[in-house]
Amino acid sequence: MPETTNNAAAASFFDGRLAFILFLILVLLFFGDF
Repeated sequence: MPETTNNAAAASFFDGRLAFILFLILVLLFFGDF
């Protein structure tokens, strides 16, 4: 079922973006304290 694999790939892609965005926010907050 191609739709399932496409949805899984999209979910993995968005999970990666979400983790990257959270990491950027964490870095900004960390350097913002200084």
